[in-house]
Amino acid sequence: MAIIRKEHDVKDKVTQFSDGRVKSLDSIRGVAAVAVLVGHVFASYSGFPWWAAFFWNGADAVVIFFLLSGYVLALQIAKRPDLSWGSFMIRRVFRIMPVYVFVTLAAYLAWVILEAHGLVSSLSHGMRVDTSFDVLVMNLFMVGQEKAINPPAWSLYVEMRISLVFLLIATLTTRYSMVVAVFVGLVISILGTFLIHPKLGAIGLDLGVTARFICLFVLGAALAQPGNLAIRLYRRLNLPLKCLLVCIAITLVLYRFWPHTVPARNYVPWIGVSILFTFALFSRRAQGWLEIRPLVYLGKISYPVYLSHFPILLLVELLFGNQLGMLGVLSAVFALTLIVSHLLHIWIERPMIVVGQKYAK
Repeated sequence: MAIIRKEHDVKDKVTQFSDGRVKSLDSIRGVAAVAVLVGHVFASYSGFPWWAAFFWNGADAVVIFFLLSGYVLALQIAKRPDLSWGSFMIRRVFRIMPVYVFVTLAAYLAWVILEAHGLVSSLSHGMRVDTSFDVLVMNLFMVGQEKAINPPAWSLYVEMRISLVFLLIATLTTRYSMVVAVFVGLVISILGTFLIHPKLGAIGLDLGVTARFICLFVLGAALAQPGNLAIRLYRRLNLPLKCLLVCIAITLVLYRFWPHTVPARNYVPWIGVSILFTFALFSRRAQGWLEIRPLVYLGKISYPVYLSHFPILLLVELLFGNQLGMLGVLSAVFALTLIVSHLLHIWIERPMIVVGQKYAK
């Protein structure tokens, strides 16, 4: 009981926005979004030591998004035990789709204009733009070539598909222990990897990619349960053991960038990210750091930052080429992304969230 009381003491001390969202959780999302942005900028440049990629690790930043979605959605459902599937999906659609549709249409229009001037073929980062109208329609409905217009949007396909079954995930983590729930999620994810095969067609590939990440949503939802195993273990650790675990977690994340052939390169880092995410959730010191104003601001606009930065990066590179250099490109992309994201948050994201809450009732 003392352990559970400590857990609630931590939750009572966190700072919230007026709409009930926790600032530190939003800040985690903001840091992850910036990591993806920096990673995409630096992808065009070489000369960095392999371990330096830890600081702009976009691949594992998306893992944080999935863990955080599971955690936050489970908290929201716990506050509304009578929440219906329809009300839940209305909230998710109005939360994700308006900004997504706007950015997708804007990026598509930009690629059409650039193609008319013969510039689409010069896009960097290995992007192959398809400006056919059919691709646009499929992207708007989150099917088909998810990287044809705005590559980072692929994770939103996963978010929306898993939202369809998230009430089942929440039920799983509520009724069963953390170990059982995570084991079930892991089994589903492992089975999903076998569907990622060209012979199974587009539907099999989509289902496989989505199922592959279910264990992360399950783990996030399990961490939101009061008195779960992770919080009990965390409270028993002394400072040296916590430092040791953080070092192990960083090592596991760096496993992805090891300059040699290693097995399960894309999966082992998930363990390290999960440990760091758990520490960020339950550490009072980490919560204090995450509530500084710049990070809180990034957290508020993190979704538009994640979604809009890549088209902005490509446009900056097309317009200025190598004239700005690495730091110049990074500065320009970061500044433009903040401006665009702030406007998207004020004009589209925030009003549509309110509309979704209204209709969900």
